[in-house]
Amino acid sequence: MSRLAPLIGALALTCSFAAVAQTPAQTPAQYVASQAGPSDPSVQVVPDATVPDQSAEISNCGPRDEIVAQLGSVFQEAPSGMGMIDPTAVVEVFVSNAGTFTILASGTDGNSCILASGEGWDAAVTTPVGDDT
Repeated sequence: MSRLAPLIGALALTCSFAAVAQTPAQTPAQYVASQAGPSDPSVQVVPDATVPDQSAEISNCGPRDEIVAQLGSVFQEAPSGMGMIDPTAVVEVFVSNAGTFTILASGTDGNSCILASGEGWDAAVTTPVGDDT
């Protein structure tokens, strides 16, 4: 079952964007979420839309602090790792003890976008390259 639908629903209260899902079991690409507001009257939510693949434009973005708060309160996810994409953005991984995870891209402007989410996270034990111990 996709976790993106409940997260988008929770974020709709704090991030002011709408999300519409046909069934809770759909993949993230089958959700249509758009930023709605007076600044862009051409943006609208299509209630019965289906999106064929992950390349479709889906807005899963909002203020980082609000997204992180929802990840913690709704899914009990906490930061697990991060890496720099470029000087203006990082990728962040949030994981729960139950194995749910969310991957965010966060910018220096304070906004984040959900890149992926899922279940069954398995933290790998890694050995740094060149460390023979």
